[in-house]
Amino acid sequence: MDVILKRYAFGLFCLSFLGVYIISLNLGAIQLSPYRLLLVFAPLLFFKVSKIRKENLRRSDRYSYFIFFVTWVVYSALLLFRVEDFGSWIRMYSFVVTGLVSTWFIGWYFTTEKDIVNALKFVELFAVLIGCLAIYEIRTGNYLYLKEISLGYYQDRSILVSSVGFRIPITIFSNPNNYALFLLFAITASSALIRVKKTNLGRILSSATTLFMVFLMTATQSRAGFIGLCLFSLVVAFFYVNRGSFILMIFLLICLFLFVPWIVENNNYYRSLMEFDVSSGSDYTRMNLIKNGLFFLQDSYFMGVGLGNIEYHMAANNLYNVGAILNMHNWWMELLVSSGIGIFIFYIVVYSKSLIKLFTHLYFKSSHDRRRDFISISFLAFLIAFFVTSVGASSIMTIEWIWPAMALIMAFINIVAERGRFRKHENINFS
Repeated sequence: MDVILKRYAFGLFCLSFLGVYIISLNLGAIQLSPYRLLLVFAPLLFFKVSKIRKENLRRSDRYSYFIFFVTWVVYSALLLFRVEDFGSWIRMYSFVVTGLVSTWFIGWYFTTEKDIVNALKFVELFAVLIGCLAIYEIRTGNYLYLKEISLGYYQDRSILVSSVGFRIPITIFSNPNNYALFLLFAITASSALIRVKKTNLGRILSSATTLFMVFLMTATQSRAGFIGLCLFSLVVAFFYVNRGSFILMIFLLICLFLFVPWIVENNNYYRSLMEFDVSSGSDYTRMNLIKNGLFFLQDSYFMGVGLGNIEYHMAANNLYNVGAILNMHNWWMELLVSSGIGIFIFYIVVYSKSLIKLFTHLYFKSSHDRRRDFISISFLAFLIAFFVTSVGASSIMTIEWIWPAMALIMAFINIVAERGRFRKHENINFS
């Protein structure tokens, strides 16, 4: 039974990336995707999880993240008395509950480095397949999974606003910012696998995949994605150089010598991705969304307006003009305004502790396993970049793959912490 449950957890992780566009059954109120269909069996399988699995997770280093999810689900149900739009609350609450289920199963059954590496290999493969769809969209303008209302813009006008002269790819992720967030995680997976794979061919393929994903990230024209990519690159470069790799340092110096003049000379390719103007346009709207959100939060006595209800208040009670845009378009504000300051602080504490754990492991307590260290570098870089890249998405809560992805990182931190304790007490070298 344990093997079946392990495969079930891996299935949840993989299927969460498919969304509802590729394969789904329209049941009217909901789209039944393979991921959601698999979740139907979770209540039955929950009771099959062994006591040892549950106890191991309870004693794990990142158990607080799993407790956060339980607290979030319970608090959101208790906050029901403040909800104005019950239909939207049900929809958003279901997303959070499914995130809870997949998070716990991944926590129980992703317990070895092999589990983590297999998950990263799937992400890399899936990213390449979706990347081929992105190239098809760029070349033909045929967006297979885009709503008809947006087709005209992305087929024709997106070339005009793109600083690289290509159509903006979206694939199955609804909008460019959501795709950019996925690409950041795909870059995380491939950059880790460059040092994890054992064959030169495998490393070359992962290197090529990383460069492919970087190109697609630029093509999305997502400012949040581009800035997140810059942060990711800086963190990776810092720790790679910190490891004293002479070959890497020479490679970086060559890159600087060759590409810095080109970057300076061709700043028109990326300048628009770094510019902000809060006096007009989308930046003005985003600022007003934040102002309205803070007003709603204060009006709710800092308890939150309830899941899915920001849009209701943005339409009915806004003080600042946001036009037709009702989604918060900022993950941190979305969590704060919908779920209140208590849940927000809990999340920030858990998130910060995860960053600190990875940083201290890398900078002060580096293991003797270089493969484990380089996965740590990629995950730390992703968490830091996520601070910015998550701001671009209209709503993180509806992105189903983000919760299994975060659970994967937390599971890896547990593995690193457990191996560190074991090595400390038993004086065993895991190289």
